[in-house]
Amino acid sequence: MLIRVRGAYDGIESYLKNKTGSSIDRDELDERVPLYGDLDITGEVIRQIESDGQRYLHISASFTEKISIEMMQKIEQEMRDFYCSAYGVDELAVYSETHIPKIKYTIDPITGQKKLRLYHFHMIIPKTSMLREGYENPVGNYMYSVKYFQALQNKINAKYGLEAPVKGHGISCRSDVISKYTRLEELFKGQKNAIEFKEKLLEVILDKDLDYMSLKQYLGTIGEVKVRKAGKVGEYLWVKPDGEKSGVNLNDVFFMPSFSNLSKKKKEEQLDKECNIESDYKSVAMTNEPDSKDIELIDYWYEFRSKELRFLRNKKMIDEYQRLEDINEKREYLKKSEELYYSKHPRVEDMIEIEPVKDFRIQRGLRLKSKKGRKRIIVNSVHYHLDKSKKKNRKSNDINLVDLS
Repeated sequence: MLIRVRGAYDGIESYLKNKTGSSIDRDELDERVPLYGDLDITGEVIRQIESDGQRYLHISASFTEKISIEMMQKIEQEMRDFYCSAYGVDELAVYSETHIPKIKYTIDPITGQKKLRLYHFHMIIPKTSMLREGYENPVGNYMYSVKYFQALQNKINAKYGLEAPVKGHGISCRSDVISKYTRLEELFKGQKNAIEFKEKLLEVILDKDLDYMSLKQYLGTIGEVKVRKAGKVGEYLWVKPDGEKSGVNLNDVFFMPSFSNLSKKKKEEQLDKECNIESDYKSVAMTNEPDSKDIELIDYWYEFRSKELRFLRNKKMIDEYQRLEDINEKREYLKKSEELYYSKHPRVEDMIEIEPVKDFRIQRGLRLKSKKGRKRIIVNSVHYHLDKSKKKNRKSNDINLVDLS
């Protein structure tokens, strides 16, 4: 299993329902099976976010094996529990669905090669909490959190007997442009963080079709750039991204003039030659015990890292926390920070007496009486009409409201 973590502004509803990147409709290409949540609600929440940047996380998991829906559901829940561990069940409007290939192979329109389509699922997490207006990001800065995501991926692969990319140590934030190249981690040189950086940079090169000069200009916008062996055979670039302690040698063929100066079509053709593309599904293997180091990282994520990202809301809190040396002091500081947050942004269950809604299609809906005696449906702490044709003012806290009396 390979996990990909990325973000986007919009388009996810269309992508899941219709858009496939080919001339074939989604219903012809895949069987769509919802795993969690409601796409209409998640889409509405995303549209309400006022931001020019990324408005949601798009996390996907793909499998070289042919696996059952039941196993997919278990893996999805394990991933959702992990990524949303610092949030209550009604605080994030998460939606997940799996795509079971109806058409096993497609033809790459550029290279003409046959590609195996993998079993996979998508998890969508809007970057906002239902308790407050404003920005939320459960995963934080990808480069600083990737080791925890790798540990989760390794654990799931071992637990369910799934094939792990690059001997169990691969994870990707790459886009669909390079998602088919499953051996890139083996082709890149350097430490794990450097490999992750190179994957992201290759994605930019392909997306923007950068040549060598454009690549140097782009690198200059993200950090310090130097040219090694300038004017000689084997010239390559070195970059130290802003905020990083060390630089990265871009001495792989994909960042050399011989590759970057190719046309986009030629670039992808060369990648196809370098990377193996599977021709058929594999069988689920024997399960294994997860590595103890991965378990330690996952435990740390649940107890510390996820809460640091969620509850340390300003520079003052971060500085105070970082000055603490004792682990118990850090634990106590996070506990008090969490209590402070929820004292300002009470959860639904802390504010009202609730009862389950019957015969309502959204599983986590709640019914309550407002001060005016009108009954409303609350889903993820956001109010919705049962009749979606009656829209209220978009600026109000209640997206939709209906009298259910």
